[in-house]
Amino acid sequence: MSGRALLYCAGGGMGDSLVSTLVARALRSRYDVVDALTLPGHRDALERVPDLDAVLVDDGGDERALARALHERAYDACIVTWATARTAKVAQLAEIPVRVGQARRLYSFRFTERVVVRSELGDVTSHWGDIQLDYARALGCDTTDRHPRFVPTPEDHHEADKLRATLCNRATPNDRVTPNDRVTPNDRVTLSLSKGSLSKGSLSKGDYIILHPTNAIAPQRGIWPTQGWAALARALHATFGVPILLSGSHADIGINDAILRQALLRQAPLRQAQDDTSAAHADTCAAQDDTSAAQDETRTAHADTSVAHALPGVTLSLSKGGGSLPKGAIVNIAGAASIGAFGALAADALAFVGITTGSMHVAAAVGAPTVGIFPFQSDFPERWAPAGARTAIVRATYPCHPGDTKERCSDYACIANLDVPRIVAATRNLVHGA
Repeated sequence: MSGRALLYCAGGGMGDSLVSTLVARALRSRYDVVDALTLPGHRDALERVPDLDAVLVDDGGDERALARALHERAYDACIVTWATARTAKVAQLAEIPVRVGQARRLYSFRFTERVVVRSELGDVTSHWGDIQLDYARALGCDTTDRHPRFVPTPEDHHEADKLRATLCNRATPNDRVTPNDRVTPNDRVTLSLSKGSLSKGSLSKGDYIILHPTNAIAPQRGIWPTQGWAALARALHATFGVPILLSGSHADIGINDAILRQALLRQAPLRQAQDDTSAAHADTCAAQDDTSAAQDETRTAHADTSVAHALPGVTLSLSKGGGSLPKGAIVNIAGAASIGAFGALAADALAFVGITTGSMHVAAAVGAPTVGIFPFQSDFPERWAPAGARTAIVRATYPCHPGDTKERCSDYACIANLDVPRIVAATRNLVHGA
């Protein structure tokens, strides 16, 4: 091996960039050094990928200045996995001798090796990672390991440990938050679905499930349904008896708060199981009956949504002050963890369950049992499935309106009507190895 190669993956979502690092792994079979050039928002994620030596940033600024910086690094080859007029031009201006990119584009002449993307030819079953590897194969490089890697740093694990400890800073059920209470960042809160007293201790590794209910579209449209996710949170709690952590970005705090309230107050009707023997559905119904007292106790907390927004990450309390987190809680941790700390949390989770998004790919990359939910008929589950040792996908079952996409849907009825029993069953199979 000799030489230096550049993976230019500056486009799409974080999941796109993470999956594209399989190309870097393939390039290592031929090149000593493999760097990545990515978007600013993807840098933190890619810096935790061991297949990369360095991560550079394309901030959308002056093309020639960026090209000069790349030229000084003397790359022998560059693979552009997210081809645009800009990325093709920058690679050419940098005078990188071998430039691999997408064929059949007006700017494709700037590449020395042009690859036809299989998905353009009607391929809807190949995984995106395998499609991306076609670029590396153009240089005689490949890998048999098709699972992206994400390795949290010691600092990430420390941040995750601190968050877990914070979630265990609980009070007795008698110390209620009322609409007149002023909640400070020192007050940590939870909505509990379980009865009984709180005990000293900490949120143990492997003793929680991460539920990720949003994608990038959700907070933008303002019409994202929450009842399906509330029903799923309740069902996961009823089945596994562990805390459910609702993850997301800072923009998702409001959506997660609504899910959290509905999950406690039983405002989310459970979708009837097609199979009457579904254990998940039966367990969820039992949980609803067992928690009527908890519902009554939280009417006051439900009245004040400002409490939720005072604490991004741990919101809307039954209690505040000291104590510990009981099993059987749902907690909103949206915006509370960096991408590295999220990876550390996911690595120690009993399971990750969530809609297809970058967080799903990170969870799979750290080795968490990962259930990817693909609710839209326009989704391509085989293409975007989480790639890891223990993963599963749940396909769309709700009949979307003709021509609907996640960007243009008028009501997101498929989200409101998530197939809870199937999702719980997929999670159970991963966790228990059935």
